[in-house]
Amino acid sequence: MSTQSIIDHLNHGHQHNLEDLLVVYGKLSKSELGSPKVAKIDLKSLTISYGSEPNRKSKKIEFLQSVKSYDDFEDVVLSMFEQAADKRGFSAYKITTIPLASKPLELAYWVAFMLLVFLAFAPGTTVDLLVNQFGLSLNRAVTFNQVARWIINTLCVTHSTETAMTLNPQLAAHRVPVPKRMVACFLCMIEGVFFIRRFEREVKKAEGTKMKVN
Repeated sequence: MSTQSIIDHLNHGHQHNLEDLLVVYGKLSKSELGSPKVAKIDLKSLTISYGSEPNRKSKKIEFLQSVKSYDDFEDVVLSMFEQAADKRGFSAYKITTIPLASKPLELAYWVAFMLLVFLAFAPGTTVDLLVNQFGLSLNRAVTFNQVARWIINTLCVTHSTETAMTLNPQLAAHRVPVPKRMVACFLCMIEGVFFIRRFEREVKKAEGTKMKVN
């Protein structure tokens, strides 16, 4: 394992981890971080450059454990990534993929939800359809529309709560980019627990994939 291959890897996809190291172990403020990159590594430390060109600065981060060879480098650095992220209230694993519905049950839910929206918010058309095409009485058709509206309102309240209380903390912890965070919240407002479970599977997949640094 060469030092250059380690540096190249750490500078690709691990910027958030380098920021954590600078804040926690380098004692820098968030406003100072600007585009951190590993400039140098040895068996005792890694040096991270940061800031805007042409006035970039560097900070040496000492390893918390002894490293006898570069083959031991991975475990020590990953441990520091996780500890630094935890101290900042984050996960060491950044999620940038928003999982979409793909399973039959999830797709069936989308069809049912859109049908409920139509039934709830097009009362005239809904009542006319139920009376003239399905032979329901006017009273039953109106009741059917009211039930559909009640279900939609209940889902909106439930999913809003799930988005705020369950999903948002996870999005923040895994540093999901703001545009994708908005997409995730929109999907959760519609799907609720279906989306939350999908996102949690995405998190487990990321955490189950060891962040190799070689």
